[in-house]
Amino acid sequence: MIERLTDTFVACAGVEGVRPYVNVQIEEVDEGHWGLGGRVLPDPNFLVNGFPPMVEKAAVQFSQVYKVPMKRDADTGKETAEKTSPGGSST
Repeated sequence: MIERLTDTFVACAGVEGVRPYVNVQIEEVDEGHWGLGGRVLPDPNFLVNGFPPMVEKAAVQFSQVYKVPMKRDADTGKETAEKTSPGGSST
């Protein structure tokens, strides 16, 4: 993991010369000391009831901004009538 993270950072930097200066530190994080979407986790209620609507709202906004049709209804989660081919074009 350390090697791959270092390789990824070097690739993003675009300069091989940064490799000796890349410091990768892996730490175990105690329960309750990390978060997602501004919420301390693990919080099962948030993961089941709060996070999915947050992601869905963001998906709707991305769909509108980038003009990408939603393949499913944002409220029901069911697929919409419009189908998209594997190449990404609507059929």
